Amino acid sequence: MSPRLKSRLVAVLSLAVFAFALWVLKDSLGQVRWAEVRGHLLGLPGWRLAGALLCVAGSYWMLSYYDLLAVRAVGSGLPYRQVAPISFSAYAVGHNLGFSALSGGALRLRAYSRLGLSTSQIGGIAALCAITFALGVNLVLDAALLLQTAQAARILHLSEPLVRAIALVNIVLLAAYLWLTAGRAGRPFEVGGTRLVAPGWSQACRQMLVSVADLACSAAALYLLMPALPDLSYVAFLGLYALAMAAAIASSVPGGLGVFESVLLLALPAAPKSELLGAALAFRALYYLLPLILALAWLALEELRRWRKAAA
Repeated sequence: MSPRLKSRLVAVLSLAVFAFALWVLKDSLGQVRWAEVRGHLLGLPGWRLAGALLCVAGSYWMLSYYDLLAVRAVGSGLPYRQVAPISFSAYAVGHNLGFSALSGGALRLRAYSRLGLSTSQIGGIAALCAITFALGVNLVLDAALLLQTAQAARILHLSEPLVRAIALVNIVLLAAYLWLTAGRAGRPFEVGGTRLVAPGWSQACRQMLVSVADLACSAAALYLLMPALPDLSYVAFLGLYALAMAAAIASSVPGGLGVFESVLLLALPAAPKSELLGAALAFRALYYLLPLILALAWLALEELRRWRKAAA
């Protein structure tokens, strides 16, 4: 398949996913009372907003270790102080623009190449960051499906045996990844033409740890903003959140707009829709818009600093 045809297919698929999300939202939004949405946002206690903001900060802190682990895996010794702002800006922009591999990848390419990394190394960093996220989603989903099987089955509208079967299949995939990385530690291999070094058991465990911590923090941010749902435990919500976030990112729709909310609405039909939408809007402001503003400000300052340095 030619690159042009592939890009067109991806664009068509993203538009189809976005259209489906709008179709799902159409009926739900018809039941929303916007005065209640506004009331929910204004009625959020200050401690909940502060807690959600801290959780968002924790999530982006963990995301910086996605990059740091990947940088180490491709053989670079860049210090954390240089990696962290690159990771933050790449994820903040990628989350909002969609096509994260391209939008966030372009920022990584520009920033890391200036620090002396090769194109092959930067491609490896992007690939390993994606793998780290997939590992965390898998682990979180497995935990939710096995620890809260009945609740997960009700939320996902599946039978309990099927929920357990999905979890077991995921566990087998995780075990296979651990076995492959442990058995090939330090050995080179290629993924899509990019030369990587197998991370090994210790590195794989760190990938899982930081990814789960990232998802736990960002899910907690939304959970703090949600309306009270006595039948929804945090563990079950964490699995649902991981599923919604994975769907939003996989859709390549900018910011996962509509896709993320559709998964929440489909999985939580009993939740008050106005308050649920209010929580989603507040979460978007904290997790998407605020980091984007900070990232753009940092990028602008970096370019200004380089321009002044070149002009001096």
